[in-house]
Amino acid sequence: MMILDQFKTHPEFPFDRYFESSNLYAGAMQYWMAVLRAADTFVDTDWHPRSRPVEIDEDMYLGKVIDIVSMKLRKEINLQIWSVPGDANTLLAENSGVSETEYAALKESLGPEFELSQEASRGMSAAEAMAEAREEASRKASKIWVEDCVIWQPDPKSDEGGNEIRAERLVMTAQVTPDGEAAVLRALALFLVSGTARAQINALFAET
Repeated sequence: MMILDQFKTHPEFPFDRYFESSNLYAGAMQYWMAVLRAADTFVDTDWHPRSRPVEIDEDMYLGKVIDIVSMKLRKEINLQIWSVPGDANTLLAENSGVSETEYAALKESLGPEFELSQEASRGMSAAEAMAEAREEASRKASKIWVEDCVIWQPDPKSDEGGNEIRAERLVMTAQVTPDGEAAVLRALALFLVSGTARAQINALFAET
């Protein structure tokens, strides 16, 4: 049985409008934490939340549900929920068009020759955003890669109060679907061990 089968009775499942309410966002977080803990090599005590200012509105907008670090493994895990409504919401926010005031400011800054197309001026419609989000979601259920990062390790003996430790970060954006869950668990199986996992995971999940 998959973890998502255990959540199908949840009234908010599959949490695809996580950006709209704290209840939906909390449900998405609970689901993905359950998936994480289902990984055979995940040891809860090895991990803790990454130290950062928490902006709940920003996290809900991005769908960021897991952001944890392990000093023992020198690794981080960052997971964002991915849904068609959530992707469409982001597209609308980032393609909202240009007002006359903004257009005038751009022309003043960039010169009178600057022109915007009618499409760029009006922005993206809700229907266009949903269509683009559906098309993107149909291609694959997840986007997964590993990148280099640094972890701050406090050290009272250091003049700076700590040291930057080189590490690896597993970045996952996944749909609440059987394929999305399976991809996350495959990535975790490779990542939750000592040593580098970058080449293997990036080769496995390379964009096609």
